[in-house]
Amino acid sequence: MQMIDQDKYTVFKSKDVHWSGDSESSNPGMYPALAQVCSDDALDGCFVIRLQDPFAAPALEAYAASIEAGLKAIDIVTPSGTAPVLDEGRHDHLVEIVDYVRDLAERSREMHGKIPD
Repeated sequence: MQMIDQDKYTVFKSKDVHWSGDSESSNPGMYPALAQVCSDDALDGCFVIRLQDPFAAPALEAYAASIEAGLKAIDIVTPSGTAPVLDEGRHDHLVEIVDYVRDLAERSREMHGKIPD
């Protein structure tokens, strides 16, 4: 079973990566070449939830619950004696994701909330 790779992605605030070229800027960001690499490799279709966001814990719990509900639905509609919709490794990996996301939700609850910027 594959473990969750917490270091798979690195997230930057856009304003910290992209240099505006404004010499008066107090935070010029990273070097333009690095900003270009970050832009070229940027992921479309992803969304970042900061754990300190006061809305993060319920959002993460809802995400975990939806995966869990999907797994239960697959178990209900798959007749016994037929091939499973998910192989055991994929099923176990999704259960691992549920546990990981619930752990993140718990960590989020323990933080002092900060409204997203």
